[in-house]
Amino acid sequence: MNKKKSIILLVIIVPVFAILAGLITYFFVLRSDTPAPVSIDNALQQQSKDIAKNVVVKKSVSPDTEKKNQDRDQSNSINATKSIAPQINTDSSDSLIGTWIIDNDAESFVGYRVKEELVRIGTFTAVGRSNLVQGSLDFNGEVIQGVIIKADLRGLKSDNQYRDNALSKQAIETSKFPYAEFTLSDPILIKDSLSEDQIVAVNARGTLLLHGVSNYVEIALSGKLSSNQLFIIGSLPIQFIDYDIAKPSSKSVLSIEDNAIMEISLIFIKS
Repeated sequence: MNKKKSIILLVIIVPVFAILAGLITYFFVLRSDTPAPVSIDNALQQQSKDIAKNVVVKKSVSPDTEKKNQDRDQSNSINATKSIAPQINTDSSDSLIGTWIIDNDAESFVGYRVKEELVRIGTFTAVGRSNLVQGSLDFNGEVIQGVIIKADLRGLKSDNQYRDNALSKQAIETSKFPYAEFTLSDPILIKDSLSEDQIVAVNARGTLLLHGVSNYVEIALSGKLSSNQLFIIGSLPIQFIDYDIAKPSSKSVLSIEDNAIMEISLIFIKS
């Protein structure tokens, strides 16, 4: 009788623990609110949140610290003045002419979006993003040219640190190929006037260097001027075979697609 009870208990307990293990894995290791695909609206909303967050942090600083910050800012007033984005009259395209650079105080990023089949979970979209981005572009009033964007892929962060660490040795192998770089080859003609809050859609053609392989690509981009900043977003399908990328492997991953979406969300200021 006791043996039968033990067997029954095992039959009940083992599946329960398996379910609990799956739930723990999902909620504490794999689960996340997958970031939405890049868009101008999302970029603007994120920038507004960052500004609000900075205001809250500034208000929470103690009086003594605030006084030290003021003294420091005053002593470096010349350098501080140089770093402030100039006010732009968006009613005139002439005020937009010049070199634009990535705003280091804003949340620009380059990242990926790829579908995985996970153990006990099913289909999951993994999203990783790196804020370590540098770049510039030149605008002469009619065309955008001289675009160079460089991202440090060692800064890629997703919802799972194990996935992030694996990319160092697998797939894009960031320990060997730490940077991805896009160089514009064909100038982008701006047909319409660039006015505040107007969204402009263009195609950027150039060379993408990824995983040590360079390919000619065409990226669909959307741009918008807002509060003296130029917001640019876009995405590009990436076939792993085109860049000699081997699909990564993991005990928690049953399968992964042989392609991904590269996403960019960039915020420029006029230098």
